[in-house]
Amino acid sequence: MFFLKAVAPIGPGAIAYHNFAPKEGGKVERQPGQPGHYLPPALKVVKERLLAGLLFLMVICLTPAPAPAQELAAWITRFDIDTAAKINQVCAPATAATFDRLLVQVRGRADAWYKSEVAPAPAGLAPGFDPLGEMQAACGQDKLTTWLNVYYLWTGTTPPADPHHPALSRPWLLQDDQGRPVDSYNPLMQKQHWLEGIYADPGSSAYRHYFSRVVAELLDNYGPKAIHLDFVRYPNSMFGAGNELAQRFQALYGFDPRWLPGQVKRTDIAAWLDGSLPPGTELLVSGRLIWDLLRASQVSELVGQVAELVHERPATTLSAAVFPEPLAALLDKGQDWPAWLAQGSLDNAFVMTYFGDQERLRNQLAEVRQVVGEKDQQRLWVGLGAYIKSAEVIGRESRLCREMGLERLGLFSLGHIQRKKNGLAPYRLQTKQPGPAPANLAKNGAQLEIEKDYLYLAVKDLQNLLSNKRANGAGDPRVARRLLRFQEKHGLIPATVAELASESHPEPFWLESRGIFRFLDRHDSLATGEEQLNRISQAREKLLAGADFKRISEKMSQAGSRHEGGMLPRHYLAKAPAWASELGAISPVLPAANGFWVKQVMARGGGQQLPLTRLEWPARRIILSQRINDHAR
Repeated sequence: MFFLKAVAPIGPGAIAYHNFAPKEGGKVERQPGQPGHYLPPALKVVKERLLAGLLFLMVICLTPAPAPAQELAAWITRFDIDTAAKINQVCAPATAATFDRLLVQVRGRADAWYKSEVAPAPAGLAPGFDPLGEMQAACGQDKLTTWLNVYYLWTGTTPPADPHHPALSRPWLLQDDQGRPVDSYNPLMQKQHWLEGIYADPGSSAYRHYFSRVVAELLDNYGPKAIHLDFVRYPNSMFGAGNELAQRFQALYGFDPRWLPGQVKRTDIAAWLDGSLPPGTELLVSGRLIWDLLRASQVSELVGQVAELVHERPATTLSAAVFPEPLAALLDKGQDWPAWLAQGSLDNAFVMTYFGDQERLRNQLAEVRQVVGEKDQQRLWVGLGAYIKSAEVIGRESRLCREMGLERLGLFSLGHIQRKKNGLAPYRLQTKQPGPAPANLAKNGAQLEIEKDYLYLAVKDLQNLLSNKRANGAGDPRVARRLLRFQEKHGLIPATVAELASESHPEPFWLESRGIFRFLDRHDSLATGEEQLNRISQAREKLLAGADFKRISEKMSQAGSRHEGGMLPRHYLAKAPAWASELGAISPVLPAANGFWVKQVMARGGGQQLPLTRLEWPARRIILSQRINDHAR
């Protein structure tokens, strides 16, 4: 049983709580309840979001940050600049002063949509045609920002034809925690692991050197006024434990980082901080946080190198596309972007708030404003998903941004907008002209100081301690205690690994399944949470009634493998769940950190005695966690 807590105002200063619980069979009923019930991670809206969201609204209109002059930008993809006719079409709005900035994509899949001796030419582009040069001539230099994809190298099943393409350089390709380079993934594996395609490893110093050459050539030959970095990140937390970075970590701490938990969630960090984890688990979580900060340092190193090149040129700026949740951006993606702004590496950050309803946007921006200093807030651009939203919705979102003191807006993308039925005109009207503020923004109320995300602050405090940047007595003393314990006790991890290596072990329970998934961001509205819970419950009812799983997956799932029958990779568990007792069994609705699952058992196993080296890494981690907690008691 799990509960979705809803909050309903019933009078000045009063709040009533309700629980939404799936009944037997998956249907949802509303039950009266009291504060304090357990919430699935994706729905912890009271403790993690209510103060930062609802109370934030009471004061943001009273005390807005000083705002710069209103500005509007648009992204232009490489597919809209591959002919002179297309370039003339996208430059016309800039000439008419509709947009203050145009971010033009000149590096998509590690190729050069300009004349280059460093990067390969894109397939299909007419020989001798120079899209960037034509854009500069047609639009002028002042409004153009050159947009480069950084680590994302290739997509699709057919490899690049050019033998010198960066995606064919195995030494710097990203690896997963099994040691598989990402170019060995088939399409199903890519979808199962939410991977867009082939990535370079941010931990590769050789790739950083190569990308710096790409940027230097572009600056020397075209003199752009601004450079914009996209895909400047890891794809997610399961990648990067290979190549030279893992060797550096092992040299520091004596063990392979693949022994650490595959990911730490917000709930893990909260338990780590308050000291409620078992001692062995605490050591492993400390190690994982340190590993994630090391991963992030590699991305930051590349950003710093590019910033040095860019800022050598007078009046030339650097920006990046970044994820809106600072903690997840740092730990999962390696994007320490608030620090990039604070340290001066970035001149501007484009926050990618494309998806979800207005409440998600409001709560994401409230969280960003908690973390980013007031001065740096003026260097934020809010990216809006015009390609999937109507002009009216974008208009409401743009007014919300401005009410929150964020005046710089970016629309993705100009080509998508121009191909819509009514074209650009309604979007220009909605975003450039003033309008009424959204009705749900409070206009009065006492001034309240909204606290920053304490989990993000704790991780940043750990980062400062590791780099000796924290002043004596500053920060949360609990973080210092966790780090000291790790420094004193981390030798228990390699010692336990050595012990395990000399034994055979029963393989932990494993499950192969297919699943239906409905996404829920922790910033989403309660209405969205209830809607997604009802949708996944409806999918479960259909499956129990005998509906074809593949058809339901294609129609109702939001998982990456929804068009592949919903097939999921093998999953190891410390204990077999009761619902997975037989083949074909349908699970109850399963809450996850980012939504809800319903799964069907396709295969199950475990228990076979095997040497450690024959076990997959997720299985090894379960065995280590159990043994190290026995030793650490």
